[in-house]
Amino acid sequence: MSSAPADVVAVRQTEDGTPMPTLSFVKSLAREAGVIIRENHGLGRTRSSSKSIEKKAAADLVTEVDIAVEKLVTEAILRIFPDHKILGEESASNASMLTSAPSWVIDPIDGTTNFVHGNPFCAVSIGFYVDYVGKLGVVYNPILDELYSAEAGKGAHLESGGEIRTLDRRCHSQIALADALVGTGFLVGEVGKLRSLEQLSEGKRVWLDNLKRLIFSNHAAVLPLCRDLRRSGSAACDLCSVASGTLDAYWEFGVREWDIAAGIVICLEAGAVVTDLDGTSAVPEGMGDRKVLACCNEALNRELGSHLMQDGYLPLVTE
Repeated sequence: MSSAPADVVAVRQTEDGTPMPTLSFVKSLAREAGVIIRENHGLGRTRSSSKSIEKKAAADLVTEVDIAVEKLVTEAILRIFPDHKILGEESASNASMLTSAPSWVIDPIDGTTNFVHGNPFCAVSIGFYVDYVGKLGVVYNPILDELYSAEAGKGAHLESGGEIRTLDRRCHSQIALADALVGTGFLVGEVGKLRSLEQLSEGKRVWLDNLKRLIFSNHAAVLPLCRDLRRSGSAACDLCSVASGTLDAYWEFGVREWDIAAGIVICLEAGAVVTDLDGTSAVPEGMGDRKVLACCNEALNRELGSHLMQDGYLPLVTE
């Protein structure tokens, strides 16, 4: 049973006396979850020599570890904050969404394919929101031992190798698209369903076909205009890369709230700009439209957003 370490203060009081979580508490949860991820990292490749059984074994492993991590984090939170809401990848339904209530948005493993294959870009992501506003965000990659954290109004930081670095993109206001290293994602978990057309409804197939078109059209449009494109396979890691400076921009369609909630807080506190894909509109309350654009400065955000196509995009079709 998880709980905050004895030396970690889990609760602070706001000016009106409302109990709120501390950043130290969230970081301690992320590090504890990271132990489970690290111990199972890459094991999906070693459970069986049979390809058909290996695929099922890998899927089972991801499910087991996802559930274990989310359970650990959720139980620790609800033990201290029993009235808070939880929006987690494993426990949420397709209809679940962020509300104005104090809410924790949790992705136990962002970058699950990387996790199975032993690729280092996977992380636990924990965001805390009140009235649709991000208050705390922590993303921990236990394979690289990189812990990104932010608290609203108090900046963003990266802890790695025993050092703590303040993240600040405000000095990169002159970077234009031609000089930018840009990240994106392909939402392979959804688009890959097109390999099994017989299992899809007509509405789902049409939605996936259009999503695939937009993903690859935007890739083709942006690649000649920027320094280069990268795809890590983890939205949380990509947002943290924008915050830290290893990426200058990142966009993606189809991301769920738990993929981006913590990363958005970290980006904003690092001085980056986060909007809808048009480069000018704010991300809607609750992140329900499932698309995001993050850049190191406003001009780059507008420039990249002007090249991204969204025609016919719908957030999600489940049937």
